[in-house]
Amino acid sequence: MTRFDARLAPDQPLWMVFHQNSKWRSMEWTEVRRRAAAPVRMERPSAWQFRRRPFLALPEPLSSDGLSASLRHTLLARRSAREFAGSPLRWEETSTILWATAGLLPADGAEHRRRTAPSAGARYPIETFFWLPTPPDGRGHGPYHYEPSRHGAAEMLPEPTMPLSGLLAACAYPALVERAGLLIVLAAVFERTAEVYGGRGYRFVLLEAGHMAQNAYLAGAALGLGAVALGGWDDAALDAALGLDGVHASALYAVAIGRPKG
Repeated sequence: MTRFDARLAPDQPLWMVFHQNSKWRSMEWTEVRRRAAAPVRMERPSAWQFRRRPFLALPEPLSSDGLSASLRHTLLARRSAREFAGSPLRWEETSTILWATAGLLPADGAEHRRRTAPSAGARYPIETFFWLPTPPDGRGHGPYHYEPSRHGAAEMLPEPTMPLSGLLAACAYPALVERAGLLIVLAAVFERTAEVYGGRGYRFVLLEAGHMAQNAYLAGAALGLGAVALGGWDDAALDAALGLDGVHASALYAVAIGRPKG
């Protein structure tokens, strides 16, 4: 379904070329509907390979006692934090934010458990990784890979490993990240969505990353924490640290969360 309109290149901006060439024509809708109606494969092979430490089960997300603020109050409280206190988050806080970002909803009799953020065709192309710049309990800095199905994570051991100093060197705002309690990195496996929606699927992947990042923001605000979305880093270095090839799977978006300074 993806096509290239030569009239738009090379004189037009890249964003314009992409947008025009990710539009659907009416004749394509039947094929899109057919693909979208195919059975959903909830578990798919990863587009990367890595060694991992033993699985770390996270505590249950905080209940209404921790997330009792009204939606209006939470929206009003949402701010982009520019400075963090440099202190660790409690595991319950980290668990709650990860669940809000990418966790599973109760089954409620459905055939497949949905997640806290919408996904076009329930393809779920986003994988969630995180670092603990100021880790609790003597844990390693990461990176960790979050597994929604088991609500837990495992610290990754990519080769070569990237120490915290390497992560900071790859970030556009290293001083900010260094003092955060949690850095969530949202990475996409593009084919999961593109195999159904073609070139337009890339739009959907970007939108889904935005949905998930906003969930992280709101969960942080409800817990009295600060958050800031990040989009600037050395792509090759960050992808390599996560074991991503940078082509079929790549980091898209990040959110740093921590205790506000002062």
